[in-house]
Amino acid sequence: MRQRAPKSHGAGRPERLSRDGAVLMSHNHISLLQGLLDRPHGRAESRRDLIAAAQPYVVRYRWRAPSWWTMCLATYTLNPSWVHWRREGSRLVYTLLPRGRAILEGKVPARILGVGMYVPGSAWL
Repeated sequence: MRQRAPKSHGAGRPERLSRDGAVLMSHNHISLLQGLLDRPHGRAESRRDLIAAAQPYVVRYRWRAPSWWTMCLATYTLNPSWVHWRREGSRLVYTLLPRGRAILEGKVPARILGVGMYVPGSAWL
């Protein structure tokens, strides 16, 4: 059975933090955020659009891009303080929030699980 998008935004769900206070995220999460940043007004018109935008960034963290389904599952675990989504007809529209933009700009420290600290603008982190 296919997993569906959650009915609520999970506003009460806190961010995962490391001991030093950095936001913990997966390489798929940071790639999805970077893909959203590339879109006009930080908005992806569908999940397919969001995943397509993230694919070039996933390759930075893995030697081979994950399957579409893996990236689809990662969209369900995006924190609601990073990305806002809403249903428009039969699709989900994703919008990058200021907190997600601050993570990408390095204003909020972030740690990628299994990789290390996220450093914006560097070739490999």
